[in-house]
Amino acid sequence: MYGNGGFSTTKAERVHHAFVTLPPAKEAPLTQSRMCSTECPSAHGQLFVGVTGENYLMSCHHRHGTKYLRDDRRDSFEACMTACAVMPECRSVDYEPRTKRCLYSTHADHPAIAAQAFLSAHSLGCAGACAGCKKGCDAVGKEPLPADAARCDKDDGQLMVAGGEQMRLRCNHCWHSANDSIRSLRDVKSLAECARRCGEDPYCHGANWMGAASGCHFHPQLDKDGKAPSMKRSAACDSVTPLLRSLAEYKEEDIQDSGITQRDW
Repeated sequence: MYGNGGFSTTKAERVHHAFVTLPPAKEAPLTQSRMCSTECPSAHGQLFVGVTGENYLMSCHHRHGTKYLRDDRRDSFEACMTACAVMPECRSVDYEPRTKRCLYSTHADHPAIAAQAFLSAHSLGCAGACAGCKKGCDAVGKEPLPADAARCDKDDGQLMVAGGEQMRLRCNHCWHSANDSIRSLRDVKSLAECARRCGEDPYCHGANWMGAASGCHFHPQLDKDGKAPSMKRSAACDSVTPLLRSLAEYKEEDIQDSGITQRDW
C-alpha cells in the first residue's frame, strides 16, 4: 500500500486501500453568547456575578420547574438573579420576561425543562468571587442574626431578622435620598428597634440608624422625582436593607465614598 514513505498512487485490481484520516468536520457556527449580557440569546452559557459575589450560570429557553420557594415580579432577568443572590436559601431562578415573573428555587443544577418563554440561572457557588465582598457569600448556610444580637463591631455585612423581614446590616454605610422623601423616627433608641420598624413598614426600602440622639431614618423605593436612593460609605450611619425590597439589588461597585470618617455619636 505504501511507496516511498507515502500512500501508493498505483492502480491495482481487486485491492482495497485503507488509511488513517481525521473524522469529518464542518464549519463551526459562531456563538451568540456575549460576556456581561443578561438577555437571550447572548446570555446563554455566560456567568452572572451577584451582589454577594456568588456566580450564576445563565441558560436561555429553559426552566428548572422544581418546587419554588416563592415568586414575585422583577423588571429584568438581572434583577431576578440579584434578588436570588441576597436570599440565603435561593440557589436558582426561572424568569419569564413577558410577565416579569421571577421564580426562586433551591435547585442547584442545570435546568432540565425546555421552555422557549423562560430564562434560568443556577448558582455555581462562591469560588474566587468573595474575597473583596463580604456581603454574605462567605456566610452561606448561616442562620440570620436576631436584630437585638447584631453589633457593628463584629457583624458588618451579616444577615439579620427584624419585623418579619431578613435584612443586610451595613456598618458605616448610609442611604441617601431627597430630604422630603425621608421618614425620620426620632423616638427610636436602638439599631434593633430601627431594623424592626423598617421591616414592619412597607415604605422602608432601606434605613439609617444614626444614634439615639438622631434616631432612625427610612428611605423609600423612589422619591417624588422617580429617583432611587444611593448608598455611600460614611461613619455617620449604620444601615439596614430588607432583602426582598428594591434596594437589596444595589451593587457594591455603585457605592461611593462620602469622605466622612469620624462618627459624632
